[in-house]
Amino acid sequence: MIGHVPVLVNEVCEIFNPCLGTGVIVDATVGGGGHTSALVRAFLEKEESKGNPGVQILGIDLDPESLAIAFSRLEGFGCQMIDIDAGSKRGSATPLVCLVKANYADMATVVNRLGFKPIKGVLMDLGISSIQLQPERGFSFDADGPLDMRFDRTGGGKSCLDIIRRASVRDLERWLKDYGDEPAARRIGRRIYSWRRRINTTRELADLVASLVPARRRHRTLARVFQALRIVVNREIESLRCGLEAAVRILAPGGRLVVICYQSGEDRCVKEILRRHKGCLRNLTPKPLRPSLGEVGLNPRARSARLRALEKVL
Repeated sequence: MIGHVPVLVNEVCEIFNPCLGTGVIVDATVGGGGHTSALVRAFLEKEESKGNPGVQILGIDLDPESLAIAFSRLEGFGCQMIDIDAGSKRGSATPLVCLVKANYADMATVVNRLGFKPIKGVLMDLGISSIQLQPERGFSFDADGPLDMRFDRTGGGKSCLDIIRRASVRDLERWLKDYGDEPAARRIGRRIYSWRRRINTTRELADLVASLVPARRRHRTLARVFQALRIVVNREIESLRCGLEAAVRILAPGGRLVVICYQSGEDRCVKEILRRHKGCLRNLTPKPLRPSLGEVGLNPRARSARLRALEKVL
């Protein structure tokens, strides 16, 4: 198992504290279960947990490998894995946590089919988990592997290699600019386009990109390029927009939506949802919460995290 350190855990637990024990919280990007385990512990410390059996957290994730790790991590609390399509369940008969393989864009469908209510919280921690940085997954520029980058390798869909081979030069430039915030998007996009038939692995892509920027900027540039391509492969922005709308629909009055973003395009989606639903959503974080210097020192990958929290008032 590859450990993943969840970001802004204390802040997430503090924001959801009024919701714990009053309904179900949906961890729509449960990953390895880091935030969920912290929320369950916080719930068990509350007076409301006494004599309050039943599911407290519904964990959703598209990555079956992450779900398997989350299940192992959460078994001790009482965890159940549900296969909605097969109608099967395994794990605890009286769970505090239920896990389902699904895209967070479909969370409303999942919640309705399972009959969980009221929904008093939705958490969406966007981006990639350390669990997924195994070389064979194709997300990492630090190790050689196939250019895959799919969250769900069992569900078909085009790999990163497929998408690069079929992309136009304008596609590549736009993706790097919009989803990677990359200043050199035009130069890098054109070079990738020129070499798209000769790139086969993560190492080959990383070496190509690294050759275009000074050494001091290579790590950050590679992170931006791989992030942008991963977002395209998994249609993350489209799914995020659908997921945010679904979250607003399923939240009960007083329920809270917490989104942790790592890229400006994601953050724009959250601000858009607030503008579209300004009559029924209250902004709990006029300025996004950022990790402390201490947290970044312990977990450098948290550096770009921005947390926004909204409350449904109608």
